[in-house]
Amino acid sequence: MKRFRAYDFQCGGGSGGSVSWDDITNKPETETIAWVVDTDGSNGFPFNGQDTLTDARLANVPIDRVVVIRNGLQQMNNNPGDGDSYFTKATTASNQIVFHPALSTGEKIIVIILGI
Repeated sequence: MKRFRAYDFQCGGGSGGSVSWDDITNKPETETIAWVVDTDGSNGFPFNGQDTLTDARLANVPIDRVVVIRNGLQQMNNNPGDGDSYFTKATTASNQIVFHPALSTGEKIIVIILGI
């Protein structure tokens, strides 16, 4: 069973006790990046034949907090060695993920960066 890491919520002063959700600052947020691969990148995302997504929201995020769904199938974050597609992220500090194999026109890509 995987446990969530502790998160240090900053509650804007006070001496503890109950705090309204709206008063909690620096809450972790889940980010979603989604697109359909096109032929020329006119949608602002990696296009046919490219293999790298660069996005500032990926920086300083451990790979186990990144979920990639490619055409409805969740991707492994390392090479499974069986020819299936997967993605990699070089380091936690990196702001890039690399798709293996490269993207093809019409593929539906969803990248979820988990906040907790």
